[in-house]
Amino acid sequence: MTTKTDGQLKDFKKFQAMYGRGDFAKRFNHPFLVVEKDQGPVQEEHHGYETVCVPPDQLVHIMQESLLRAASSKVIRLVKKGTNIFSGMVNVGRTSNCDVVLDSQLISKYHAYFARDPKAGAYCLSDANSTNGTYLNNGKFRPKEKKVLSDGDRISFSRQVTFSYYTPEGLYDLLVRIPE
Repeated sequence: MTTKTDGQLKDFKKFQAMYGRGDFAKRFNHPFLVVEKDQGPVQEEHHGYETVCVPPDQLVHIMQESLLRAASSKVIRLVKKGTNIFSGMVNVGRTSNCDVVLDSQLISKYHAYFARDPKAGAYCLSDANSTNGTYLNNGKFRPKEKKVLSDGDRISFSRQVTFSYYTPEGLYDLLVRIPE
């Protein structure tokens, strides 16, 4: 699976260091998707639990390593492209005229879309009756269902790739937690 990205979190870290939260949000006045993991071909789901005991002195080290790995996570800006004919929405699919192109046969040509909901004052995600589904925090959308998004929400298209959703302010807050 390939996706066109706008860089990595570490690329945006320099802007977080240059600007305060409000100025960062003015400069980047659109939401973001942060690639959590590209799962490649869909695997059989494994259900189960494993408990691991971590000594308190190692927990801080594990968390710092996790944040440093996160710094290399790819970032996609949710902005309109000139080739998209659907005004007021940022669409996701596998065709090149989509705003967010996910190159996989498991992704529908026109899979889902993001749109700002004036009533909610936030962005929403809707599934566009995709073949393999759209998931928010592991719950599957019904076709044409619209859900309001919050910072840190996990979005998966066809269970192929997982993203975290962030507003500009939410991305700024995430960047603050990533060490220099």
